[in-house]
Amino acid sequence: TVTINPIPNAGSNGSITLCETSASVDLFTLLGNSPETGGSWSPPLASGTGVFDPSQDAAGTYTYTITGTPPCADSTASVTVTVDLTPNAGNFTANQTICNTIIDFDLFTLLDGTQQSGGTWTNNLGDVISNLVNVSTLSLGLNTFTYNVNNNCGTDSEQVQLTIIASPTIAIEDIIVSTPICEGSGVTVTLFNLTDGSYSINYNLSGSNTVANQNVTFNSVDGEATFEIDSTLLVNTGTTIVTFNSILNTVTTCQSNLSGIEVQLEVLPIPTLQTVNIQIQNVCFGNNVSVQIINAINLPNGQYQFTYSIPGANPVNNTIGNVTIQDGNGQFEIPSSIFTTAGLYNFTLNAINNSDLACSNSTVNVTVPFEILAQPIISEAQVSIVSTCVNTDAIVTITNASQLQDGNYQLTYLLSNANIFSETITVNFTGGSAQFTIPSSAITNAGSNTLTINQILSSIGNICGNSGNTFEVIQFIISSVQTPELIEGGNIFCEDENPTVLNLTNGIIDNQEVIWYDAPINGTIYSDSALLQNGTTYYAVVRNENGCESETRLAVTVELKDCTEIIIPDGFSPNNDGINDSFVIKNLRELYPNFTLEIFNRYGNILYKGNAASSDWDGTSDKGIQIGGNKLPVGVYFFIINFNDGNRKPLQGRVYLSR
Repeated sequence: TVTINPIPNAGSNGSITLCETSASVDLFTLLGNSPETGGSWSPPLASGTGVFDPSQDAAGTYTYTITGTPPCADSTASVTVTVDLTPNAGNFTANQTICNTIIDFDLFTLLDGTQQSGGTWTNNLGDVISNLVNVSTLSLGLNTFTYNVNNNCGTDSEQVQLTIIASPTIAIEDIIVSTPICEGSGVTVTLFNLTDGSYSINYNLSGSNTVANQNVTFNSVDGEATFEIDSTLLVNTGTTIVTFNSILNTVTTCQSNLSGIEVQLEVLPIPTLQTVNIQIQNVCFGNNVSVQIINAINLPNGQYQFTYSIPGANPVNNTIGNVTIQDGNGQFEIPSSIFTTAGLYNFTLNAINNSDLACSNSTVNVTVPFEILAQPIISEAQVSIVSTCVNTDAIVTITNASQLQDGNYQLTYLLSNANIFSETITVNFTGGSAQFTIPSSAITNAGSNTLTINQILSSIGNICGNSGNTFEVIQFIISSVQTPELIEGGNIFCEDENPTVLNLTNGIIDNQEVIWYDAPINGTIYSDSALLQNGTTYYAVVRNENGCESETRLAVTVELKDCTEIIIPDGFSPNNDGINDSFVIKNLRELYPNFTLEIFNRYGNILYKGNAASSDWDGTSDKGIQIGGNKLPVGVYFFIINFNDGNRKPLQGRVYLSR
């Protein structure tokens, strides 16, 4: 017996997508390929049948099974059910207020968390944006955004709001610092253009005073706020830099980090002086007393009032001296009228006040002694000085000061006119007479000079010198001698003539005494009879009637030549002194007895024509420009020598005529 059982048919797989709100559906209807009825579904559905209810059953894969009769296996098919949620954009919780210094803000923080993911954000212009927005790109005030969720089951959107407020900030031009300040004082900082409210600022100090992360709270009213940097933070004098790091609005909690906002303040020392900072020179009775302030490092530049007392003066107390201090130095005058007699006095500085900064010190108490010196009697004193040379010491003689006690005196003299010089020196008077020297370094210019002498103070007893016209004002002359000049060719001589220093002198264009040295400075004087040496340099000066020599020596290097050939001088000086009075061409007559010589001026006019039988040209002519008689003026003239020997060509040249 053969039994053939039918193969079960559960159909083919199917699928469906439903919404949460969709109607129930019989999964059997979703199977393909004509499935057999009577099968079972797993997992079981809420209906107990093959009906899927989206409100009751979960999305997933459901399997339909037809049980087969052995040996035939079961047949299965499945239906995949997808259930889409109803779109949910969530719920707006509340408007948030944030600072514009926040970099990124997540818009999802404005929803309650029930929203579905995968939606899109749009701004109030409808532009799609990211949920992370750059706050710096948003407008201050209220900003509106919308979250949109779309799927097969519909659309849902939720509008949210975000308020942007400005974080506080300050600019360097909105800061004023009360500087400079006195040591021990605090600094007031004033801020402008700051919205009214409560703030906290963080700053650092660097430079003379150093401290970090200081916070101070203050209020701004009508756009202006002030706060103090406490004096305990400014214990050192000098320049301190205040660097502002950040500013916080304590109400909105908005904060801005600051960059490059720095100001400088100066802490000045309390003005004070020590004894070494005050110098008072003894003065003659009737003169103001000068109080010198030196190296006062605790006195910044500015104007000061010194309150002082001087016992024995009139008045004694509460006298004020005004002084300008510059780089630690200054001075003021105590009027001579408060001293009724000469004698010893004590200057006591009681208080210092800085009128520019209101820095003061009422407990100085520094005392410096000084003396008012009695005036000596000086009358009929006479001053004389011998005229001297440039760069030479001048000796000044004072006589007939018979009422001066013998001893050392300090004199101040002034040289004016041609030379400007002043010096205070110590001079010894004996029997009413004294001498002192004006150094050569002060006598550098020739001309008329005025010497004015003021006798200041003696170093013995308490004798004081009168100022002004105590001594007569005298005039004297400083002489200067020019460097001598040598005629052209004046250094060239015939070797066989054994020339001497005197021959060298004959070439100097000057009628004063000429002296020759062997060195440009100092050195030994040559005698006139000393023979000249070829290639040796001789140094000439001119000495005038006062014994003054030329400041600069003329250097002349001697050249001795073999005179077997004619020698033509570069110049001559027809001044009837017996030296080079004619234009003499050596050896010309001997070597070329048939020569002719012609002299021309610069215009080509012939002035002289001669030969071996003629006299040498003496600088005269009856032609051309003349200076008296037939004398020709100083200048350059031109010559032509015709040798007339049948061999040598004519020779042209020039000669300088000097008188």
